[in-house]
Amino acid sequence: MKNKGLIITAIVFFTIGVLILVLLLTFLKPNGIINFAKFESKTVLFAEREGGGNCTTTLNLKEDYTFKEMIVCFGVSEAKGNYRIQNDTIFFDQVSYSGRKNNGEEYYKFAVIEPSKFSPDNNRFDLVRYKSLTDTVGNRIWIIKNELDKLKSKNPNH
Repeated sequence: MKNKGLIITAIVFFTIGVLILVLLLTFLKPNGIINFAKFESKTVLFAEREGGGNCTTTLNLKEDYTFKEMIVCFGVSEAKGNYRIQNDTIFFDQVSYSGRKNNGEEYYKFAVIEPSKFSPDNNRFDLVRYKSLTDTVGNRIWIIKNELDKLKSKNPNH
């Protein structure tokens, strides 16, 4: 009987210790213990846009000629693929989706960088993405970081 009480007490203290550790780690490292972004290639272009209902789209073009677009809007969906730059146009290839379904929609075929319509002194730029050559409207996304000029000395490895 006495040993049973000690075992139960030990289990209770162990459980309390594990819960305290989990709560402490959650408070100290809210984004996780491992930063997986350190293992990815460096971002050379980062663009984002917030739409209606606080829906957010972020696009990262990486140094290794891959991209990742994340859309958070009543759920999370993600598109990944490769890109290539030809003259002033960015072409998107080999796109795959995860998360919510894209409802059969094709991903953007290409994009160009244009001065922002919302910047009176033309010091900000937008990435305008197009679904096809006949798409005349495009989808604007605000460029936050642009270091594409660093890629000129490198060739895509795909």
